[in-house]
Amino acid sequence: MKSWPKTLPQKVNREDYASSVPDGRLISKMEGGPAKLRRRFSYRPRLASCSCAMDRGQLQTLRRFIDDDLEGGVLPFRFPAIDEDGIWTVRLGRDLPSWRADGVRFRVELQLVILS
Repeated sequence: MKSWPKTLPQKVNREDYASSVPDGRLISKMEGGPAKLRRRFSYRPRLASCSCAMDRGQLQTLRRFIDDDLEGGVLPFRFPAIDEDGIWTVRLGRDLPSWRADGVRFRVELQLVILS
């Protein structure tokens, strides 16, 4: 399994980091009374969104990493954990990374699915 390249930022912008408890519930509306809740599935991957600043060379490294190593963004990879110690196994979320100019650097937005 590939790992997030060491030449890319190893920490994200904390102010842009967001995650939540994954929802694995199935909610069924009842004719009367409260909705019925039950577990939909036992495995619930967590979602995270974050951003990091990259220079032009790092942005090119990111693009090659996605295109070549992740086969267009479909393969999982190891990523430095954000809100805990260790390394996560993740894959890219529904939207592939996007970026915009921020002075002489680029602000790169990432959506991650935390698998473990």
